[in-house]
Amino acid sequence: MKSQIRYLRANAEELGIDPDNFGIAGASAGGYWAQLLALTGDSPEHEGELFGNAGTSSEVNYALDMFGISDMTNMFGQVDPYIQDVGVAQFMHDTPFSAEAMFFGMNRYKSAAYPAGVSMADIRAALASGDTGHELWGLAQTVVSASPINNVDSGDPSFMIYHGTQDFLVPIYQDIELYAALTNAGVPAKVLIAAYTGHELLHPAHEITIYDWVVAQAKG
Repeated sequence: MKSQIRYLRANAEELGIDPDNFGIAGASAGGYWAQLLALTGDSPEHEGELFGNAGTSSEVNYALDMFGISDMTNMFGQVDPYIQDVGVAQFMHDTPFSAEAMFFGMNRYKSAAYPAGVSMADIRAALASGDTGHELWGLAQTVVSASPINNVDSGDPSFMIYHGTQDFLVPIYQDIELYAALTNAGVPAKVLIAAYTGHELLHPAHEITIYDWVVAQAKG
C-alpha cells in the first residue's frame, strides 16, 4: 500500500491528482492496513522500497478505519466474556492458527519450547517477561511495531473510526483504545459506534455522516 501511495504521489502531475491531499479507507483487515499506513507515513522503519519511488512520502492526510485491528496482542482480552468462557475467543485469537498469529507466520515457528507453534498468548508472556534474551523477544517486538496503536503520535492525520457494538470478530475496544490514543496525542479523531451491529459494512444511519466527513477532509 505504501508503494501505491508513493507511486501516485510521484506521478501526481501526470495523473492529474493533488499530491498533498491523499486519504485512505478500509474495513476489517483493510481497516488495519488503513490505520497502519496512516500512522507510519513518516516512519522509515515501516517504509521499504518496494516498486520504487524511494524517498517519496507515503503519508496520507486522513484515514477512515472501519472495525480494524489496532493491537494484535490484545484481541483475546477484549473479547466479550461469554465468548471467552465458551472457548471460541481462545481458538480465534490465542492459538498459533489465529488470523493474527498466522499473519506473522507463528504457526510455522516451532521449537522445543513451542512444538505446536507460537500464539499471541506466548507473545504477551514474552513481552511481560521483559527479557530481551527471550526466544520470542524479536518476534514480539515485530508484533508491537506492526500494531497500529503503538505508532500513534501528534503528527498523525485525522481519523474517522467506525465500529459495531456486536462485533464478535474484532472487539470494539480495539477501536475505542485507538480513538483514546489519538485524542490523547492531539490528533483530530471522530468515532461512530453502531449499536447492535456486527462485523459488517456501514449501518445506513451512519453513511451520510461518514460521507460528509470524507468530503470535508478532501476539500480541506
